[in-house]
Amino acid sequence: MSNKNAQQNSDDWKGIDPIVAESIVQISQEKPILDAAAAKKDAHAAGVKEGLEQTAINMIKEGVSDEFITKVTGLSFEKVEQLRKQHQ
Repeated sequence: MSNKNAQQNSDDWKGIDPIVAESIVQISQEKPILDAAAAKKDAHAAGVKEGLEQTAINMIKEGVSDEFITKVTGLSFEKVEQLRKQHQ
C-alpha cells in the first residue's frame, strides 16, 4: 500500500468512535468465518436431502408404498411420485 493510500485510509477513520471502529474491524474479520459456516450448513442440508431421496429410491425399488415412504422420509407425496416415475 502506498503512503497516499495509507493516509487516505487513516483519514477515513478520523472522527469515528474507537469502539465503533473496533467493531467494524472485528466484523470484517469474522465475515469469512460466517460465510464458511453458512456454506457448510447449506452443504449439510443438501447432503441430508440427497440422502432422504436416495432412501426413498431404495424403498421404491423394494416395492414400498408411497404413503409409507412419505411417512418415513418426510418427503412430499409429489416428490415421492416424481422419484417413482424416474426409478421404476
